[in-house]
Amino acid sequence: MSTELWSIIGLIVMFAVGTVFSVNLGAVALVSAFLVGTTIAALGTKDLLGFFPVDLFVLIAGTTYLLGVAQVNGTIQWLADTMVHLVRGKHWMLPWLLFLVSTALATLGPGSVPVLAGIGAGFIRRYRIHPVLIGLMIVHGAQAGCFSPIAPYGLLVNKILERSGFAPEPWALYGLVIAGNAILTVVGFFVFGGRRLVGERPGPDKDGGAPPVPDGAQAGGVAGAESSGGVATSPVATAVAVDDRDAAPVSLRPAPANLLTFGAIIGFLLAISVWKLDTGFTAFLVAVVLVLLSPKTVRVESITRISWSTVLLVCGVLTYVTLLDKVGAIAYTTRAITALGSPVLALLLACLIAAVVSAMASSLGIIGIVVPLSLPLAVAAGVNPLMVVVAVGLCATVVDVSPFSTFGALVLANTEGVDKAVFQRKLLIYTGYLAVLAPLVTWALLILPSTLG
Repeated sequence: MSTELWSIIGLIVMFAVGTVFSVNLGAVALVSAFLVGTTIAALGTKDLLGFFPVDLFVLIAGTTYLLGVAQVNGTIQWLADTMVHLVRGKHWMLPWLLFLVSTALATLGPGSVPVLAGIGAGFIRRYRIHPVLIGLMIVHGAQAGCFSPIAPYGLLVNKILERSGFAPEPWALYGLVIAGNAILTVVGFFVFGGRRLVGERPGPDKDGGAPPVPDGAQAGGVAGAESSGGVATSPVATAVAVDDRDAAPVSLRPAPANLLTFGAIIGFLLAISVWKLDTGFTAFLVAVVLVLLSPKTVRVESITRISWSTVLLVCGVLTYVTLLDKVGAIAYTTRAITALGSPVLALLLACLIAAVVSAMASSLGIIGIVVPLSLPLAVAAGVNPLMVVVAVGLCATVVDVSPFSTFGALVLANTEGVDKAVFQRKLLIYTGYLAVLAPLVTWALLILPSTLG
């Protein structure tokens, strides 16, 4: 049996062991990478250490540290209060506000996901909004904006089209991707409790707050508090003050520390989007500056907010995915697809591969691999290349809500007040549906009609 097939079998075994025995999948992935890499692939431990995604380690640790400071000093609460005030009691608008803000910020560049995840966490706790709904609104909004003519995904895809001899259509690409993500979020809104939000206005306590829970308790983790949807149904501690007409007035006046932190976050977003500084290191820089200017309690507590379990999970899995790439397993799979006799069927499988692999790896990297392979198939099948690019782009990015993908990992790491194990499992289930349905739907709506016409 070839090295490629052995490595794919190792991947299947890795997920089976991590799922059945409830072990951190990142730890299992590192063990699998060591066993498969040193025995089947004949690689040394130095090679395997080179596969470890140091950049992602710095990214997740840095952003969760920065958001930890903002959470401890009350800035996230203040931002969430402001958003609640904007919707004036219409709580069903809160997820859509996150989607619109995420799309707008991602149009200019990446980096807004952890900030919005921190704000969304308060909505989960206070208004019992399904955590997956908050996560999908933020991620799908961010991935819709990433295809703008000036954002990384849009720049990459348009450059590939140009080098392949096709005329780029940047605004058409941007509009179609936004439309696809918007349709998906509408469906997700009603699947994950949006109908209840439209017809319900929570009845807060007279003081506008929520009854406290014992220290360390989490929504979804309190005995008897979790519903079938994984959302707390009993009162839990809140980071969001209510701005309903039947509640006490909420003061939106920020404290000096809130203004300082908010300005630092704006500076962080500008630094990574305008000046293209590294997101992870910039987050550490801003966090350390804020910590040096903070009281001792903030300095001590904020470091504990770094989500080390998520760091291990994501970095371990991506180490094994890099091993798959190095031994040729991904190229082996794509060659098998292109060898099919029917280019139309090959395009369907290309979309499927883009969705499945991107759920565990860099969407930008997968797009860079799959799109060039798909364009010749588009010509052979008589399909508009733009439709193929949009289909592959959507399939590769809608699954980024996966906790193994960068955006999904940031949402999982920066969302507090929920049971992380339950949240991770539900994100995986949602991603699994997307990995199967997105290729079928995009192929049927964007690619197949061109071949029939």
